[in-house]
Amino acid sequence: MTCYRITRCRVPDVEAAISAVKVHRERLESAGARFIDIIEDGEGTAMVVACYSSREAMESATVVANHVFSELIRNGLVEGDSVEIFHGKTRFSVPATA
Repeated sequence: MTCYRITRCRVPDVEAAISAVKVHRERLESAGARFIDIIEDGEGTAMVVACYSSREAMESATVVANHVFSELIRNGLVEGDSVEIFHGKTRFSVPATA
């Protein structure tokens, strides 16, 4: 069953944070996510949506995700006390149309 990890956080400089994440692109791609999207509201809040094929795949990617977020926090690119993590499995989906 498809699972998601959604992380919401305050990001003072989204472009700088995305540049820092790109350094880890190969590690993130090999961690097993189907996709990872970074969404921002234009007011300093970002959401990272990571989709995995299973809960096991999501859990095995946790080490990589934690490493990347820890580095972003340490470098002041993410406000550490703002990080909120939600994870769950897909219960209902409406397919996109072309």
